[in-house]
Amino acid sequence: EGAFTQGMGLFTMEELVWGDSNHKWIRPGNLFTQGPGAYKIPSFNDVPLDLRISLLKNAPNPKAIHSSKAIGEPPLFLAASVFYAIKNAVEAA
Repeated sequence: EGAFTQGMGLFTMEELVWGDSNHKWIRPGNLFTQGPGAYKIPSFNDVPLDLRISLLKNAPNPKAIHSSKAIGEPPLFLAASVFYAIKNAVEAA
């Protein structure tokens, strides 16, 4: 749940601020909002009310340590589905 919520924040809440005519204190072409200090971390109120998570059963992974499953990037990037759902809803409106 945590990685999905973090990814949802990454794809829908994070604002990129570049050096341009609106942001004269930043050198042109430089990204001002980089690193964890500029990242808006989703709060408890940003988590969907209905978030159903299930773990993959009976799927051994003999090449991993103790048959572990991926826990980092896959759920984070699954949150791109939130961005595309919003994009499709706006296009359909």
